[in-house]
Formats: sequence, structure tokens, C-alpha cells
Amino acid sequence: MEGVELIRLFVPDYKEHEYTTTTVLEGIKLLARYDLYEKKGNTIRIGEMKTGKKWTQRQADKLGKLIFYSLIEWNKYKK
Repeated sequence: MEGVELIRLFVPDYKEHEYTTTTVLEGIKLLARYDLYEKKGNTIRIGEMKTGKKWTQRQADKLGKLIFYSLIEWNKYKK
């Protein structure tokens, strides 16, 4: 196994890559660009890829991007 096949083992399989979405919350337009996005029925999966340095889960959590993305999706679908 080599090349792209090897990379696929480590990159989650999502339907959309670099997905852009917007919503308006209390009169403020919010825009997000998700690295990975997939919606199936009532389930939404959002993925964030980190490159350039070694990231820990704690660092990614402190960044707050996924919380912001969750706010946008909640506002869009009220779920």
C-alpha cells in the first residue's frame, strides 16, 4: 500500500471538503469554512484538519473552532 491509499487510512471520509456555510444569529452574519462536512438525515459531521505542527486534542479544543461550527449548525437547524 502506498501513496493515496496510505493517506486514506488517516484522513476521515467525509462527503464535502472545504465546505462554506453562513447563518445569521441575532442580526450578525456568521461564516464558516469547514475542512470536512457531511450531513445524513439528522446527523451532521464536521471535521477539522490540523497541519503545520503537531496538535494535541487539548490544543484543538482550546482553539474553539468546532464550538463555533456547532453554534452555526445549531442556528441553521435549531437542533
